[in-house]
Amino acid sequence: MLYRNLFIIFWIISPAWSALAQFADDFSAADQGLQPQWQGDRSLFVVENNRLRLSDPAAQGRAWLGVQHHSLHDAEWSLGIEMKFNPSSQNYADIWLMADRPLSSERICGYFVRIGDTRDDLRLYRRDGTEEQIELLIDGPDGMTDLSTVTLRIRVTRDTTGHWSIWAANGKEGGLLKLGTARDERYRYGPWFMLACRYTTTRSDKFYFEDIAVQGTPLIDSMPPSLISVTALSRSRLQLTFSEPIEIAGLDKEGIRAGSLKSVSVSKHPDNPVIEVDFGKAFFEDGGFYPISISGLCDLFGNCTEIRDHPFNFDGSHLLGYRDVVINEIMADPYPPVGLPNAEYVELFNPSQRSINLAGWKLAGAGSDPLPEFRLEPGAFVLLCSEGNVDLFAEPCLSWGRSGNLLNTGEWLHLISGD
Repeated sequence: MLYRNLFIIFWIISPAWSALAQFADDFSAADQGLQPQWQGDRSLFVVENNRLRLSDPAAQGRAWLGVQHHSLHDAEWSLGIEMKFNPSSQNYADIWLMADRPLSSERICGYFVRIGDTRDDLRLYRRDGTEEQIELLIDGPDGMTDLSTVTLRIRVTRDTTGHWSIWAANGKEGGLLKLGTARDERYRYGPWFMLACRYTTTRSDKFYFEDIAVQGTPLIDSMPPSLISVTALSRSRLQLTFSEPIEIAGLDKEGIRAGSLKSVSVSKHPDNPVIEVDFGKAFFEDGGFYPISISGLCDLFGNCTEIRDHPFNFDGSHLLGYRDVVINEIMADPYPPVGLPNAEYVELFNPSQRSINLAGWKLAGAGSDPLPEFRLEPGAFVLLCSEGNVDLFAEPCLSWGRSGNLLNTGEWLHLISGD
């Protein structure tokens, strides 16, 4: 581990800064506190000495702030950051250059620079939804942030053709060093710039940001959306993901086809640009080819198109099948107890060859609440019981809630998946 400071500065070379500037904050108005345009975890940040500092009192977690601005192309982002610790997999910063929604959303599409993490470097990523759906675009030199205190100035650019670049120079007067380039133009729409910190309790007040500026040419979008991916939700429902947010109101909800199958309804996913399409009583068969066609597809800028024969092969191997999880045993009347606790329970068994997440499942008929996060492995058993009896069993036991119970006189029980 190196015990010295590293200072990297990214230079602004555009002569039209004032004409093109979209957002800037040097945090010089400390007496006014955090400016109102910042959204997110405002209570966890303070402004002091012309810098923004994370201030989460001895807590472990994540915090973020973000600003909405015009989507840009031919854009440039610059800022300073100091982390008064050596970064790790639990202590690092993400600089979101452009994102389609704030970090309070579960699914985000856009681009971010990660500072630190396990490789101790700067990396540019593209994210295509969840935290696991990321693609590395630029990998900076390993060890760059392997320091007791990391002090950086960051500059990233993206031109109109989707070419990304990062430059760095050691010291305020040092020469420029290009860390890397990449070409990616999957996402053009991204009105959110955000700062995100992940930290443990001993690092919850040691992130600093300063001299933030975002500039570029406002995006005048003349390109229609495109279909990026198709995911099977069931044997009659598909999830479609597009390149940018789409106008749901104008979409022909019965005009989406998968081969010869026709949609019966379309529902808006909480995270646009994703929609869920229901094909009613249709049944997708494994290995079947179902080219996707869509009419009336428009983005938020009024650019419309039709999708014709987007290739899609149905693979239902990840979907639940008949008897993948079964009710193996029922104890409705445990009194008098014989070798077992005096408590009602239902035992589930996984006879399949895959791990199954029971989160959100319900035992209908027993007044069950949704089950908590739990993976039932192949060949494994798990018990369901009331909340107050979970600790009575030596075997794994999930709570079905406080009020659930089994009738001694008999009743129908239905195990309902979270889907």
